[in-house]
Formats: sequence, structure tokens, C-alpha cells
Amino acid sequence: SVQVKEGLFANFIILCEGESEALSLEVWGDILGFNFYKSGIAVVPSNGKFSMIDLAEFYQTLNIPIFLIFDSDLDCKPNEKQNHATHNKFLLTFAGSPPVDFPPTQVSERFCVFSPNFDAVLEGTDLNYKPKVLEVNSELGLKTESNKGIRARYVAMKYQEESIVPPQIIRDLIASISAFQRNTAENH
Repeated sequence: SVQVKEGLFANFIILCEGESEALSLEVWGDILGFNFYKSGIAVVPSNGKFSMIDLAEFYQTLNIPIFLIFDSDLDCKPNEKQNHATHNKFLLTFAGSPPVDFPPTQVSERFCVFSPNFDAVLEGTDLNYKPKVLEVNSELGLKTESNKGIRARYVAMKYQEESIVPPQIIRDLIASISAFQRNTAENH
């Protein structure tokens, strides 16, 4: 994809499990005064943890610093639990953290986990999020389980248009990415 190729020329990469995080992140950054493009940061969606692992290993071989954003998927189907647990442990270890089957929601120096997932965390921690989701669904005619990336981007844009302060976890995430960028610049 274009984003994967952009990563080859970036100062560092934010590797996202899905489109929700990838498509909304730059809007959240703009709201908080952090410009990914000007900072030389590529935001790369991987479309799943298996691909995310492959991309993380690929970029690592090129010595490109990587910040990971993924869901714990604690709410997955029983027959998918083992795969998600294995992938979660790999991603946490990759980011220098102790392996855990289903980590809690957290923002660290090298990664962010949403547990069970991005939408559930934002809806559960910010009273503005769910009404904005419903508003965007209605305006764009989106179905609940599809178009997650587009929905997440437009919800972030609603926050921007209406000057609503982003959810705390988003503020923490952007602050962590900013710190990661500074540390990366100092070490290269």
C-alpha cells in the first residue's frame, strides 16, 4: 500500500492494527497541535495483527523506529482467543513490554493498547464519543459494524469542528507519540 511505502521514508512509523486508529490519528493530532506529516511520521494501517507483526519485523530490519497501536481484542470469539493472545504477547514483547495474553488499555512509551478495542474504549471513557458516532452514522449512512475507519475519522473531525477536547486516552496517546518522536530524534 501507499502507506507502507511512505514508511520507508519516515523518521519513524506509527503502525496501527486497523483503519480506525490510522485514519483518525492525524485529525486528533491536528486538534492537539501535533502535525504527523511535518514531524516525518508515517501512520501505517496494517489491517490486522498478523500483518502488523510482519510489517513491524520488516521495518525493524530497516532500523526504522516503530510505535504500535492495537486492540487487545479481549471480546473476540472463543475460537479466536488463542491467536489474539499469541499476537498480543508478540506485539508487547516487540515493544519491550512483558507479554500478556490480553493487556488492559494503556499508553506507554512505545505502544498503545485499546481493550477490548478502540471504539469501546472511546465510547466508555468519553461522553461525547457515542453521540458523535451516531451523528456520523446518520449523516453518512454508515452501518454499525462496517466503515469503522471512515467513521473514526469523521468522529474526530466532529470534535475538531466543534472544538471538543479529545478523549483523555487520545491526549495521552498523542503526548506519548510526541515523546517517542523526541527520543527517536535524539538517538539518531
